[in-house]
Amino acid sequence: MQGQKADSTDQYTYLGYIMNSNWDIFGTIQNNKNKVRKAVYAAYSFLRRSDVLTALKIKFINSEIDKAIRMVANVGKSEAMERIRDELDITSVFMRTSTARERAYHKWPTSKTWIADLIKAPMKARMAT
Repeated sequence: MQGQKADSTDQYTYLGYIMNSNWDIFGTIQNNKNKVRKAVYAAYSFLRRSDVLTALKIKFINSEIDKAIRMVANVGKSEAMERIRDELDITSVFMRTSTARERAYHKWPTSKTWIADLIKAPMKARMAT
C-alpha cells in the first residue's frame, strides 16, 4: 500500500464466505439463505407452469437436491447417489411422488367424489376416440 494506512472493516467477503471479526458463520449462512431464496423465486415461474411435464419439474428439483446432498456429504459426481441417499436416510423425489401417486390411486376410488369416477373409468388412448 506504499506507506498508506489501510482502512479497517467489520466484515468482508472472500470466495463467497462472509468473514468478520468474530469468526462466526452467521453472515455466510444468511447470505446463502438469501441466494437460495432468490433461486427458488427464479424457478417458481417454471415450476408452476401447467404446460411443463411433471417429470421435468421433478428432474429439476431432484438435480438441485442432489447437488446439496453431494455438498453436505462432501463427495464428487462419481459417487452413487442411491448409496449416499441410503446412508443419509433420504428418499428421492421420484420415490416420494410415486408413493403418493400409488396411495392416491388406492385411496380415491373408495371416496365419493368425481375423482373416484375418473379412476374407475377405463383409460382410453387419444387415437382410439
